[in-house]
Amino acid sequence: MPKRKDPPVRPTLDEFLAGCHAACDFLVREFAFVRMDTPREYNPFSVRYRKGELGVDVYGESWGESASCELVRGSDSLYLGLLIPRSQRKKPDRKAARPGQLEQIQEIAAFLKRHAVDYLTGDCARFDTALAEWRRITRHREPSEAQ
Repeated sequence: MPKRKDPPVRPTLDEFLAGCHAACDFLVREFAFVRMDTPREYNPFSVRYRKGELGVDVYGESWGESASCELVRGSDSLYLGLLIPRSQRKKPDRKAARPGQLEQIQEIAAFLKRHAVDYLTGDCARFDTALAEWRRITRHREPSEAQ
């Protein structure tokens, strides 16, 4: 019988915030973003960075099990993963242990450095392309007669 793996430790709010600040401080130092004092609406497990109309939101999900990141421009937002080239996206390995939330925050920071420098410096061309594709595939379609 296989051994059960212990679930990752869920960070406290203070641990989550400290993990975000440590991992994403490069946004402030290298790209002149400002860390906002207020979290995302309804989610204290979130850290927001802004530079003009551009933003980066890192937030916790699934009651401490996962972390995500959205890039923001004005009222538009886009999941960070959509900027990662399809050829470089990892396929989920169901057998591998899922990293804990704090490790996922580290991965988000690495993804930002590797795949979003253009966005962080104000070049939104890939952001616009990915946003247009996201809107295309998620737009409401009326059911066809066959449906």
